Amino acid sequence: MASWSDFAAADPSLAAAIRALLEQYGPGMAYLATVRPDGAPAADGATWKTSLIFSELGEDHPGALVAALDEFSSRGINLSRIESRPLRSQLGRYMFFLDIDGKLDQEPVATAIKALRGKAESVRILGSYPLV
Repeated sequence: MASWSDFAAADPSLAAAIRALLEQYGPGMAYLATVRPDGAPAADGATWKTSLIFSELGEDHPGALVAALDEFSSRGINLSRIESRPLRSQLGRYMFFLDIDGKLDQEPVATAIKALRGKAESVRILGSYPLV
């Protein structure tokens, strides 16, 4: 694990930002993630994940969740995490948190999310990020 002083040698402006964070949050700050301004991973060929939340699959019917998740499986996209949480608005309604393999703006992820928007009333993208 690199220390903040390792960054200071590489980029003084980044070191100043890290120092400011340490002053504000103290040494208990456990993680700091940095990305290049263009959003590209630091290493070529990095694996990407995308996190999203969806809910409200319309009229309650058998197979509604399967149909929504099929948008990913039919395109060969792996779901590395799925969790459900009840919606506060109505008993028996859920929101689903997904981590999927792939980058938001690349095929087939972009097409799958577009298709999911046609099945779910709410789709929120939390972001895409490279795995380190």
